[in-house]
Amino acid sequence: MIILSIGYILIPFDIKSSVKTLTNNDYVLNEPNITLCIQGFLQSLPTTYPTIEKHVIQLANSATSVEREQCTTLSLALGQLGQPVYGVMQLENNRQCILSRTSQNDIFTLHIIKVDQKSENNSIQEDKMPDLEGSVRPAEILRTCQLWPNSQPQLAALANQIYKTALLYGYWDNWRVFENICQRYQIDVQQFI
Repeated sequence: MIILSIGYILIPFDIKSSVKTLTNNDYVLNEPNITLCIQGFLQSLPTTYPTIEKHVIQLANSATSVEREQCTTLSLALGQLGQPVYGVMQLENNRQCILSRTSQNDIFTLHIIKVDQKSENNSIQEDKMPDLEGSVRPAEILRTCQLWPNSQPQLAALANQIYKTALLYGYWDNWRVFENICQRYQIDVQQFI
């Protein structure tokens, strides 16, 4: 069983079929129960890295009605506006797992790719996973609020970054900190949404 994790949301899947493209390695997803955490999203599928495994996964029969609904939501999100979006999961040994949707809402494809570190350093910025370590700190918000109204563009940029992260990962604590600091300086955060 594979558990896909998106923030606090967990969705169970069973491996329906698997293909190994290289004969000299064991399956990366060979454990009976493995959790894969979606860490970011790509707008285009990486084509420069070799696929070493491909798995077709289907929502587990044991999934609850809530998990079924979350699975459908994930599938629809990966295909919004007719443009495919791919989930990225970091694995060990320079390997990444790319999640893509299929025509059925309960079936997905996992591509395990081997990432060349040299090529990765030269990759386009939009294809990189988000830098969560570089997230906005409360001290930065505080300094920017102290310079209000001259700092309006900087505060709007901070708000945009924090809000997008909260929407993507469902982690709203940083947004609440942002709201509280802004309220302390009587700045309406609704203007930034």
